[in-house]
Amino acid sequence: MKVEELKTKIKVTFPDECEIFVVEKAKEKLLKSLDNEKLIEIDLTKIKSIDTTFVQLILSYLKTLKNEEKKYNIKGISEKAIQVFELYGINLND
Repeated sequence: MKVEELKTKIKVTFPDECEIFVVEKAKEKLLKSLDNEKLIEIDLTKIKSIDTTFVQLILSYLKTLKNEEKKYNIKGISEKAIQVFELYGINLND
């Protein structure tokens, strides 16, 4: 998980392996990204493997962004991530 503060936005890049053994560190970084008023750009293009814990983490993060009325966009989603989200009946572009 990489969180970068740029001039006009916060860039959140999810790693290629989104699995339970790294979810705690990812959660901590995501929570820190909420302490800002800049646009949050979410990049899911590098994901090669993703498990249920990360699906839940991403959904929770997006819900928090909406509830706190934070501005965000999803830059892109890898084919693997799309497949997993579709298994759960979830479309992140909605």
